[in-house]
Amino acid sequence: MVSRKNASPRCVRVGNWTVHAAAVAALLVTAACGNPAAPDTSTQATAPTAANTSRVAGTPEENCTYSLSTSQQRFDRTGGEGSLTVQAPAGCSWTVAADAPWVTITGGTNMAGNGTGTITYRVAAAAEDRTATLTAAGQQVAIVQGTAGVPPAPTAAPCAISAVARPGAFSATSGSGTLEVTSACAWVATVPSWITGVTRGSGTAAVPFAVAATTVARDGTIVISPAAGFSGSPASVRVTQAAPAASPTVELTGINPSTGVTDGGTAVTITGANLPAVTGVRFGGVAAASFNAISATTVTAVTPARAAGTVDVDVVTASGTYTLRNAFTYGGCAVTVSPSSVSVGEAAVFQGPPIAITAQDGCTWSAIAEGRDPATGGNWLALVPVGVEAAPATTVKGRGTQSFALSIQANTAATARTGRVVVNGTAVVTVTQAGTVTPPNAPPSAPARGPVHRRHRCGPCPKAGPPSPAGRPGRAVPGWRCRWRG
Repeated sequence: MVSRKNASPRCVRVGNWTVHAAAVAALLVTAACGNPAAPDTSTQATAPTAANTSRVAGTPEENCTYSLSTSQQRFDRTGGEGSLTVQAPAGCSWTVAADAPWVTITGGTNMAGNGTGTITYRVAAAAEDRTATLTAAGQQVAIVQGTAGVPPAPTAAPCAISAVARPGAFSATSGSGTLEVTSACAWVATVPSWITGVTRGSGTAAVPFAVAATTVARDGTIVISPAAGFSGSPASVRVTQAAPAASPTVELTGINPSTGVTDGGTAVTITGANLPAVTGVRFGGVAAASFNAISATTVTAVTPARAAGTVDVDVVTASGTYTLRNAFTYGGCAVTVSPSSVSVGEAAVFQGPPIAITAQDGCTWSAIAEGRDPATGGNWLALVPVGVEAAPATTVKGRGTQSFALSIQANTAATARTGRVVVNGTAVVTVTQAGTVTPPNAPPSAPARGPVHRRHRCGPCPKAGPPSPAGRPGRAVPGWRCRWRG
C-alpha cells in the first residue's frame, strides 16, 4: 500500500538503474538519480518524456490507497505489448511513467488516472537483455526483456473478501441499502455512478449506500477488492433497479348518440378507459353546455349549439386532452314513427294500439290524427299519451322520443274506414277500422231503452246512467259513446 501523504524523496536502485521518486500529485517518478549506462550500451537512461508519461493532478487532501495487478512483466528480445491495472478509489488521481525510452506508454482505459484504470505500453526489440521500471500510482513494475534477473517481487498478504447488498433490488424511485463486507484486510470499492456511499473500508463492516431514482431499468455491480499490499479475489455484488411502472393507457372509445341538432341540447355519453380527472368537454372546439365525469370510463355531456357538420369531440383532463376524431355530426331533426300501419275492429277503444314517435333530443315535432267519418264528418281518431292521464287529442306537439296510444270511436257503418297519424307532415301511420257486420236474417234491433250520452273531450263515462223507462238503473259502456241499457 502506498499513501500520498508524508512521502519524501528517495533514490532506489533497480538492477542497473537508479530512480529518484518524489511524492508529488500521485508519486510521479520525475528524474533519474545519476546517469548510468543502460544495459543496451548504445542507449543511456533518460528521465520520463511526453512519449512515456501520463499525469493528471489530484486533490492533495485525499488520503488514497493504490494497488497494481502485477509487480513485474517479462518480454523476449523481440519486444511486444503489455498492460497492467491500477486499483484506486473513485476520485483518487494517479500517474504513470517509464524510466527507459524503449518502454512507451500507449494508452488504455481511464488514462485520466482517476480511480481504477488499465495501462497499456509497448516494449521495443533489443539485441541484449535489459530491464526498466514502470512506475504507476507510486508503485514500481519491473519490465524484464531477455533473461536478465530482477529483484524478487514483494509478497502480498492473502486476504479473503465476501460481500452482500441488502436489499439487492430496488424500485424506480430512489432508495437506500446496506453493503455488508466480510474481510480481514483493508479494501476498496468500485461502484456504478448511480450508487453512492461506498468507497473504501477496512475489515468487516456494514456500509450504507444510496440508489438514485431512474427512468429505465438498470443493473450494476459493486466490486470489493483487497487494498494494496494484500492479495485475493475481489467480491462482486449485483444491484438491480426496475424501470418505472408503465402509466395506464388513456383512450376514448366512442360517443352515443353520434348525431344531434344544430340547436344543441343533445345528451351524449362518451366512453373510454383510464380517464383522469375530467375538466371539460368540447364539440368542435365549443365547450359543452354541461358535462359530468361519471367514472374513469364514462363521461356524459350536453351538446352546445353549432353549425351543421361533423366535428371532433375533446375530453380535457388534468394530464392532457384526448380526442375522438370526426365523432359527432350536427344536422337537422330526423323524426320517424312506427308502426307504419294499424288495423282495428269496429268497436270503440279508448287506449288502443300504441305508436312510437322517435326523434333526437332537442328535436320538436307535431303529430296530427286524421280520421274524419264520411257520414257524420266527425273525427273518430285521436291520440292519448302512454302512462299519462289526459283526454284524447287530435293534435299533439312534443320533443324527442315519445309513445302514444290510438283512441278510436266505434264504427257503426257496415264499411271499413281509414284514417292516419301524420308527424311533421311526412311520417305517417295508416289506421284501418273494420265496419260493423250484421248477421244474415238478423231481426231488427230494438230501440235503445236508456238515454245516450256522448263524451267528446272529458274523462271516463259515469259508472251508472239514469234509470231506464222500466225503472232499472243503467250500466256504463266503455268508449267515447256511453249508452245505458235497462
